[in-house]
Amino acid sequence: MTTLYDLLERHRRAGADRPLLVTPDGAYSSDDVERESARVAAWLRDAGLAPGDRVVVDLKNGFDAVAALFGASRAGAVVVGATPQWTVPQIAHVVADSGARFLVTNDLRAKQLGAKRPPNVLVRGATTDGVVPWASLTASWDGQAPTDPSSPAILIYTSGSTGSPKGVVHPHANLVDFARIVSGYLENTADDRLMWLLGWSFGYGLSQLLTMCATGGRLIVPASMLAADVVKAHEEHAATAIAQVPHGWDQLVGFLEKTDRRLAGLRYVTNAGDGPSLALLDRLERALPGAKIVLMYGQTECLRTTYLPADRFEDKRGAMGFPVPGVDVFVVDERGELCADDEPGELLHRGALLSAGYWNAPEATAAKIRPEPCLRDRIGDEPVLHTGDVVRRDADGCLWYVGRSERMIKSSGFRFGPSEIEAILLAAPEVREALVFGVDDPTLGQAVEAAVVTSEGSADAGALLLEARKQLPRYMVPRRVHFVAEIPRNANGKVRLDALRALAR
Repeated sequence: MTTLYDLLERHRRAGADRPLLVTPDGAYSSDDVERESARVAAWLRDAGLAPGDRVVVDLKNGFDAVAALFGASRAGAVVVGATPQWTVPQIAHVVADSGARFLVTNDLRAKQLGAKRPPNVLVRGATTDGVVPWASLTASWDGQAPTDPSSPAILIYTSGSTGSPKGVVHPHANLVDFARIVSGYLENTADDRLMWLLGWSFGYGLSQLLTMCATGGRLIVPASMLAADVVKAHEEHAATAIAQVPHGWDQLVGFLEKTDRRLAGLRYVTNAGDGPSLALLDRLERALPGAKIVLMYGQTECLRTTYLPADRFEDKRGAMGFPVPGVDVFVVDERGELCADDEPGELLHRGALLSAGYWNAPEATAAKIRPEPCLRDRIGDEPVLHTGDVVRRDADGCLWYVGRSERMIKSSGFRFGPSEIEAILLAAPEVREALVFGVDDPTLGQAVEAAVVTSEGSADAGALLLEARKQLPRYMVPRRVHFVAEIPRNANGKVRLDALRALAR
């Protein structure tokens, strides 16, 4: 396997009639996906797609999304991941920033984008003028899929700390390695039936599709992400694995606790996106007896850095774990020196799964992925990812999370910067200053809070939050707005986040 499309072919070789995807609409084999992807590829090629062109796929988990993903890749495109949770302005930014001339979405989104949509749009059940109805696709493309493992395969957009969302570029080789590495330590087989609860357009959700393709397993998509529907789908299809973020686990475990239900037959469960609290891990063990618990850590820029094997769960409870195969990690202090055991410092990622950087953003790439002087005698000037996360490594080589870079926020499994939220608050004429920050929360990982300084006169917190809800996905909307006389700063002018978090508490 060398490219993304090879992963689909791998599943077909395991048994073309084996279900790859089970949804409320029915079961779909890898042969079904292959046939539909050929129709999508034909549409793209007939519309003038050239290898390397970007195709935004804005669809929820399901057959259409999988067929569009592999169809675009088969045609030689770079897939641009999107999610229905994003607002129209966010999708419009991604279309413009990526330079995409193609979009696969639903009819409502096509209508909402209006003039901001690209010239070539494919939708299911189209009624909008100027778009192509999926049902009209008849031709199949049987051309050669990409073969260069170093060429870009996907752009995964993530909100940065310094502006609008940026596209993280991952080549085909990274996606193939991602599938191989994760399925290896999870010991996935063709007998696995994995609940697909996390959006494919983010690294954690994408890994679930890739690992099942690579091993011949199947994905189960419930009718909704509500805990009751997740439990119902598990019972109907005998799922063997579930992957979730802490917020999702809290909801699912809470439902099990209230209803006294059980999820029988689970072989393992995983957590990523944010570190679960020890209290949540205790609840998870009680609610899912017999299931192995595997904790994992990564960033969009490197997909996966560490995992905690299930057999180390008890003696390293709550840890980030150990480097995944093919990855080296280093812990460096503020002086730029390697840390001793249990000394906190920034986590650096080297080796497999490291992205090629940000799309059309060389300065941002150079700031995040760069050589580290203290490693020169070990790896020369090879670039490494500076994660911005503070960790410590114990004497056994196990990593423990200490804290995150000051301005980044991780809430409900999503990692994003505050500037996009601050810009919306500052658009209100009565707001003079706005600073958005995260506060530790046992359920969300971090809750989003905002401190606002107003000009003369009063501001309405409800109105500010209403405007934020119009323009942002729910996980980015501040929980509260705190009106302050001034933003607390130290003598050097640096914002005192400790004072703001104390205010929030």
